[in-house]
Amino acid sequence: MIRRALATAIVAFTALTAPAQATVHHGTGADPAGDSTASNVDIVEAGAQTDDAAGTVAVALRFAATPASNAYYAAVVGTNGSSGCGAPYVVIAGTPGSHLANFQRDGGNVTPASIAVDGTTVVLGASDPAQLLVPFDCLYGAVKTSSAQAAPIADDTATIALAADAPPVATPTATPVPTAAPPAPTPVPGPTTATAPPVAVPKTAKLTVSLDGAPSTIKRNHTFTIKLKLANDGLKKSSKVTVSFAKARGLSGVSKAKKLPALKPAQKRTLKLRVKLTKSARVSTTLKVNVRSGKLKTSSSLLLRIGKAKKIAAGGPKPGPETKKSPIVGTFWWRNVNHVDYAWDNRALYFVDGGAVYSGFPAGGLPATCGTPPAKPADEIDERDGCLPYTFDASSGTVTIGDKTGTFKDGKLTIDGNEYFPLIPAVPGTRFTINDHQHTGFSGMCGLITGCVITEKYLSLLPDGQFVLSKSTTASVGDPGTGPYTVAGSFPPDQHGTYEVQAGGKIALTYADGSVKVETFAVDTKNGVPDPNGEGVFIGEDNFYPDPTP
Repeated sequence: MIRRALATAIVAFTALTAPAQATVHHGTGADPAGDSTASNVDIVEAGAQTDDAAGTVAVALRFAATPASNAYYAAVVGTNGSSGCGAPYVVIAGTPGSHLANFQRDGGNVTPASIAVDGTTVVLGASDPAQLLVPFDCLYGAVKTSSAQAAPIADDTATIALAADAPPVATPTATPVPTAAPPAPTPVPGPTTATAPPVAVPKTAKLTVSLDGAPSTIKRNHTFTIKLKLANDGLKKSSKVTVSFAKARGLSGVSKAKKLPALKPAQKRTLKLRVKLTKSARVSTTLKVNVRSGKLKTSSSLLLRIGKAKKIAAGGPKPGPETKKSPIVGTFWWRNVNHVDYAWDNRALYFVDGGAVYSGFPAGGLPATCGTPPAKPADEIDERDGCLPYTFDASSGTVTIGDKTGTFKDGKLTIDGNEYFPLIPAVPGTRFTINDHQHTGFSGMCGLITGCVITEKYLSLLPDGQFVLSKSTTASVGDPGTGPYTVAGSFPPDQHGTYEVQAGGKIALTYADGSVKVETFAVDTKNGVPDPNGEGVFIGEDNFYPDPTP
């Protein structure tokens, strides 16, 4: 039975706004003692009470000792379904030492919540009739030792069912303490998705800028429109924004700097620039924009060519004759782009020959020739899934891809101000000793509050030619520091099999169920040197890397 302090803490919050005809759900459940690293983050009991008429939710987590003030406490109060405690749901999380907490509905906005400590109990509360008029009927609680992103879950509960109270017959003189034993826990959600523990991301603004929209044909003294796209991909409102333009001979319409209001988190803004290349302009002119907001600054550039732009023929860009192979040909590069409301996306460039570069991650291996028109021509230069023309001046190191410029010097590639990192195709027949490299992504506002959906994949490549590619934590035996330890046969036939590294940046995965998949495969690098165990490998566009929190 739940302790009196736990029940009293919940009632103290929910009684503030409960109307006489409220529909109340409540429930409690025990959690094994001693299953955490320390008693002050060891959950021993949890309970919740919701009121779908008043829009209030309260959760109490009782610990084996006085709760750590700097730990991060979270609860998901949701709705039981076939996959466990899920949507509609609300997530409440905070740190008692800071007295700061927030709650967020699935797909809703982040809103202030309350957090308090009563003896050995942490109480989380949320009240909002606009968002919480929902008959929630399940609870999941968790705690981390700190709000740091790398901090693991110190302890969590099984799913606890919340039962509806019988309709009240009279105004009670006292709030009863629940005495019934909790129902049997319902299954937790499947391993492919989970409710993340609180993740703390520094609340800073992050400016991004891009220029786009150059017409296919540019004539002198003809005005045309360029789109300037600004965004704040950070978690904090920026200061006022200043947009300025580098001087370029014969380019008119963008000589004056522009003052813009601050950008809220995740806010985007598009400016239309009316520009013209006059009689004095060169055949090729670079339009460069510089953006500042307080101490933040970023830039982008766009190449404007007078005349008709090159088009990609059905057979793709045709390389010009080469007397000597260019050092950029055959190189494979990647970068990642972080976002506020989901993890990131990986982007890539593969320089196929002397005149064509593949934008994005090619399917089924690196192409020998480039004959694929872009599937997404409106996307950024490195995510168009197709072939683009490029030029490279070995003497200056200047690289031009479409309408973007950059440099390739000393083994480093930068395009439009973005740095790329080299990927190295593995030698055919190579075997690896890779144990439980992971690829983790999320969707939702994990940087502000828990409740985002986590997707996890795990990869093991063993020296005997076996592999495991699963969406659950891999089972293992032995010491991971002394060699292979993953037991491949313990996985379903559609998650393990044998692998073969092939020429052309390929890996053939022959699954135990008889299916075969051929994927693009490359090794990530450190200081330009292949490092499959320290940095990881790519299969398709997914990078698999060692656990960052050993």
